[in-house]
Amino acid sequence: MPIGYVNAALGIEAESPEAGEVKRSLPRTCSGKPDPQGNAQIFNIGINLINAKMVSVFAFCKLLLHLNSIAQKVAKLIRGTWITNVGSEAIYSKKNIREAIELCKKNDINNVYVVVWNKGETMYPSKVVEEYIGIKQAKLYGDLDPIKEMLEVGHKAGIKVHARFKLGFSYNYGDSNSIWQQRYPHWIGRDVQGNSLQKNNFF
Repeated sequence: MPIGYVNAALGIEAESPEAGEVKRSLPRTCSGKPDPQGNAQIFNIGINLINAKMVSVFAFCKLLLHLNSIAQKVAKLIRGTWITNVGSEAIYSKKNIREAIELCKKNDINNVYVVVWNKGETMYPSKVVEEYIGIKQAKLYGDLDPIKEMLEVGHKAGIKVHARFKLGFSYNYGDSNSIWQQRYPHWIGRDVQGNSLQKNNFF
């Protein structure tokens, strides 16, 4: 059965066309020379194993880098603080605002939440509020727009600045007869007796 010698370089059993018997050919090197010790075969197997391991290590490293990139984008820690005009003078002047942002930066704060509404007035010039009650901005700030200043200084320092409504729907503190109630009495929340609703002296 003249099948011929097969895979002689790997030493695979093959049939002899002359003797009709099965023989094992000697392993051969890449140059075709006999290799009785099988070194070429061992070398080839070793190379294949090394290549397979290198591919696995490369794929694993690539996966780690990808997961690390996702973690940095998604899981960035938010460190924030409120900045108010009650019990604090942080937004009373440009100097105070700069110092407040510097302090936040020093303490790794990356988000600040700044009050923009208190006692029925805004901390910034508001055309909407001016239209409703004739007051564009709380008089305390004069020509200063503390919210605009906070945005500019904060962003330069890499800090995000958010507007915060400290009192929500409360229109005043300690004064149930404010300009909002005078102009829009039908907006005021009332109890069953018709009295203005209040909580902790907030109306």
